[in-house]
Amino acid sequence: MTNKVGAYDWNQAVHPETNAANDFKLNDEQADVYRKLGFGAVLTQQPDGIARGTAALVTLATAGHRENEVILTERAAAGFSFDKGSSTQNYPGSLMGSIALLRQTYLDADWYKRNPGKEQNLSLQAWQDQRNLPQIFEVANKLNALRADKLGDEFKTQYIIKGRGDEYQRIADIKATGASFVISLNYPTLTTWTTCTMPHAFRWRN
Repeated sequence: MTNKVGAYDWNQAVHPETNAANDFKLNDEQADVYRKLGFGAVLTQQPDGIARGTAALVTLATAGHRENEVILTERAAAGFSFDKGSSTQNYPGSLMGSIALLRQTYLDADWYKRNPGKEQNLSLQAWQDQRNLPQIFEVANKLNALRADKLGDEFKTQYIIKGRGDEYQRIADIKATGASFVISLNYPTLTTWTTCTMPHAFRWRN
């Protein structure tokens, strides 16, 4: 059982009640990095857990401002992953367990919605309240992107998938998901090939 005190989910990795806006602190040095890249706002979220709660949309014009002046949208999206993060519980201890936990939480939340007043669960209530927000799912690789999309299809949820840049290796399957992807602009270094004088041989260089 969870060590978290209060009427929350039984698993510490599931904490949709977390609201990034509550813990947001200005960091002008970090904001300046994004400003120099041409960004004017970012989505900020606690990168921890399987159900991570809500992300806040904040402007990067931080100099001379306070937190309450730069938050544009307090609850802009809901976040998910297969990584249990800082939870001290043994479960889930595998990818299969993470998928099972997410599926069970969807079912629990549906039960909670159909049975008002049976119990008070702040986590399940927050989960339901966030269903209409953009749903962002962070994955570790292309295969987990496909797994996340399949999970979303089961519960009629279209995730926005935050990928790792290897999605091109399964591009047909990735395209078939119909999902929007958030991909890093740090592209991998390409390997270039040049021919040698010996027929049918190649050499490569980075």
